[in-house]
Amino acid sequence: MNDEKGNPIVMIEYHRIGNLWMPHEVFVSHGPEYPQYCSHYDFNWSRGAETLYFDEAGSCPGVYVNGWPNSKKRMAKLWFDDSAGVPIRQGSGAPVDDFAALGFELIARPLPLGPGNDGNPFDFGVEARVVYCRKCRDHFSEDAHCDHIFWCEQCDEWGGSASDKESCKHRKP
Repeated sequence: MNDEKGNPIVMIEYHRIGNLWMPHEVFVSHGPEYPQYCSHYDFNWSRGAETLYFDEAGSCPGVYVNGWPNSKKRMAKLWFDDSAGVPIRQGSGAPVDDFAALGFELIARPLPLGPGNDGNPFDFGVEARVVYCRKCRDHFSEDAHCDHIFWCEQCDEWGGSASDKESCKHRKP
């Protein structure tokens, strides 16, 4: 299974959204030339738009998971391609010895995301920069967001309920 550029997907982390398990983080190998170097994508479900948005968050050597140490319950599902030869490490860099202790349930294959989907999140998702509104409790594309959030050119960041500041000093009430 590959991303839209033809590079192999090596790991998908799923989080529960209502009754569904949706991709939350996806790591993609840079291909045969740099197989252990990966691009990291954030996936966010928008309830209002009924859309799975994704955006490349960066690149890193290998695959990292943080998890929920000593969790007593399953917090996320995790699929990874063992044959890719890409090591999965904790955010600290330590190897992962016990996925269940980090709150993960390992699954044998990617979860299908709709009729005719083989579990490839890139086939189901829409690429867009995403912003979260705390008041709406939803994700929006930067191009179609709610009125609670705004982009401040002077601060070069999102304001309103997209940040912890609630209001930007440049915004007029």
